[in-house]
Amino acid sequence: MIHASAALKQLRQSGYVVRDNDVIRGSKLRLSSQGLARLEEDGFSRLDSLVRWPPPPNAAGIVLARDGSMLLLGYAIKPSGPLLGLPDRPMDDSSGVIKSSTGNEGGGSNWRWAVSKEAGPTWWDLETKRRTIAPSVASSSTLAAWMEQPKVMGVVRAKLLDDQTPWPMGVGSWFESLPTGQWPELPLSLKDGEFILGRAGNSGPSVKPRGGVHARAGKRADQSLILKTVSSEVICLADSSLVDLEPKPLPNRILWHWLKQIHPRLSKLLIDERFERLIIDIDQKRSNLLTRKLSLDFPAKTWSSKQSLHLDSTGVSLRAARSILTYLLDERDEPMVIHWRWSGQKEELHRLTSDSRCRLILTERSSLPLPFTLSSKEKIGHFTLELPGRIKVPITLDLQSRTIPSDWVEPKTPLELIKGNSSNPETPKNRRQAIWTACSLGQPNDIWADKIEGSYPLAA
Repeated sequence: MIHASAALKQLRQSGYVVRDNDVIRGSKLRLSSQGLARLEEDGFSRLDSLVRWPPPPNAAGIVLARDGSMLLLGYAIKPSGPLLGLPDRPMDDSSGVIKSSTGNEGGGSNWRWAVSKEAGPTWWDLETKRRTIAPSVASSSTLAAWMEQPKVMGVVRAKLLDDQTPWPMGVGSWFESLPTGQWPELPLSLKDGEFILGRAGNSGPSVKPRGGVHARAGKRADQSLILKTVSSEVICLADSSLVDLEPKPLPNRILWHWLKQIHPRLSKLLIDERFERLIIDIDQKRSNLLTRKLSLDFPAKTWSSKQSLHLDSTGVSLRAARSILTYLLDERDEPMVIHWRWSGQKEELHRLTSDSRCRLILTERSSLPLPFTLSSKEKIGHFTLELPGRIKVPITLDLQSRTIPSDWVEPKTPLELIKGNSSNPETPKNRRQAIWTACSLGQPNDIWADKIEGSYPLAA
């Protein structure tokens, strides 16, 4: 077998691949326009050799090629999005009925997710052998209409989300569309985390990432949506305006770490003494060199001996932000959501990324050593979640049904209920969440009610 470096050299010499920088060793390699055209031609060649028109009745697509979890798929209809539902059983080539494991027709099929590696299918006219546009949705589902549809199919390169479980579909196997309302299981890394990040696709299963998330969002609306979605019942360091909360006094233990930032060589005993004096000066509203410096780093902030889950970072300096972060890492046990908008100072952030309490860091830094990266898309509320292995899953954040307002009062009687408009309820973790979810539903959900009735009868 040819070595990878030798193969890449051949591709570069053929003009199919170009390097970002020929001088720097290890710089990224990318497909050239010539290489992309060759790749598309290869996809059509496989499509042309495997497809015998018309496809089986009700077929959505065909497996054109595969290498482990990497797939090349041909679609007779436009797929619903970059998240592709694929069955574990092929269709019969002539009847269109799913084959059972015993070879008999009928029976159900298990499903799994794949994600498109491209923006969308490359559509081909099988008669002219030229690129074309996607076919229109058929107005009739009769066999005659199916056979008379234009001979157009699309080619998609995709990757299975779960590459641990073998996928039994072979090259040349036709498959149907994912039934409406059916959602395959996500891989463990996306479903056994401690918090709900969003939904796969537009309305798919809940995504619970197992590990910390690096969120990158330039638009303020996206930043606010991310923070409000994941900051329930955790420590959140962010501007109060982004999470729609009134600023609360900051815990005065932050001041100890602030003094340590100013005097890094002082002993703990001396820092303790200065901390006690500073608390007295603040309480008595004294103005001196230290309190004025404090006002510059923490403008318009008040202080308390009580702890708080939301720490307002509006207007604070880099030194103040570092003090808050070291306080959280050294003295608090709760999970953390951090909006880090300051430049420089990687030490504390990298300490946070290696900590199991790190739930999400929202920052425009190019990269952080976290297992997941969430990036905003053009449409508000729509994101891409990148997994290890460069797999990108479309995510939709739905805030309304999950975040419980801090001032929300539970209804005491059915007369106080106000119907919401959410759907797809989650299994609640506590009574308050169960009541909130029940109040948020737009329509009754008997399946959800039966599931929670034993633990939360009032919500059911």
